[in-house]
Amino acid sequence: MKFTLNKSQRLVTNAAAKEESRPVLACVHIRKGTIEAGNGYLLVQKQIDYDGDEELFLKAKEIAKCKDINGKVEFSVEGQDVKAVGRETVILKAKSGVFPDTDSLYPKIVSDEVIRRLSGQKPFRIALSRTQLLNLLNSLSGEIIRFYFYGGKQAIEFEVTDSAKGLIMPLDVQWEEK
Repeated sequence: MKFTLNKSQRLVTNAAAKEESRPVLACVHIRKGTIEAGNGYLLVQKQIDYDGDEELFLKAKEIAKCKDINGKVEFSVEGQDVKAVGRETVILKAKSGVFPDTDSLYPKIVSDEVIRRLSGQKPFRIALSRTQLLNLLNSLSGEIIRFYFYGGKQAIEFEVTDSAKGLIMPLDVQWEEK
């Protein structure tokens, strides 16, 4: 099975966990039509041309090191080995693991009735660490980022003009009222 990742798609690696304490989150998850990475607070997904039935886990750091030719790196799956061909050929070892079911994480649309009930509550607020915000921005290449806030402690959904999408998981932060 072969697939190609362009520079924009490889930016997803920036959303992967940097620490190795949760090995599957230090990898990118490649499944039919999608590359995704997350660190427990942030999830970034992009569409890719992978049509295989096998899920792949590749270390984000290793993919990030692949030097492209004309903005692309070609990958071919050969058992547990994944050959990456760019300016040079690199053999990556597929890792094993289970990535969270990310499709079930996306919030459902809130009805108008729920919005009316919520309108008497305090304004919706969000807190992001500088590091997480930079990880998000470094993972994306589009100009416009659209955010969808569903209220409460639900994840914040985002879409980018280059067909990337993802989630920012809720973070419990204590702050003083102004």
